[in-house]
Amino acid sequence: FTVACFRRCVPWATLGLDNPALRDAAGEAFSTPLDASASAGTRRNLWSEKLLDAGKHPFIIVQGEVSADAPGEVPLRITFTVRDIRTTELYRSRIAVSNQRVTANGQLTLRQSGLGLEPYSALFGALLVRDELEIRYSLVAQR
Repeated sequence: FTVACFRRCVPWATLGLDNPALRDAAGEAFSTPLDASASAGTRRNLWSEKLLDAGKHPFIIVQGEVSADAPGEVPLRITFTVRDIRTTELYRSRIAVSNQRVTANGQLTLRQSGLGLEPYSALFGALLVRDELEIRYSLVAQR
């Protein structure tokens, strides 16, 4: 039986925005390249007091725990802390275990509203950011 726990404080400033390769991988809806001013506008809106309030809350805190009695697909409990609001969800994750490391890979969907955020909108809703965030992850814990 294996239990692995992790906790990461990730500065918002280290997260990339509008990476062309990742936009291509996200599908047709994201295939249009963005110029520098559009990316700067995205960052400005995300970091604003109305959304992430990055001036007061410069980090997202991600904590997780996985328990497995065998490798394969197992439950992964993750807690996200954004703007001092904690949200815990249970997801499925593919786990590989060896003597020196535990690796978890998977995909999850979060709702901005579930993190205490209101998705960005402008022009009376003509421009609206989806509430759902699709996240692909690969976590590695080593002894």
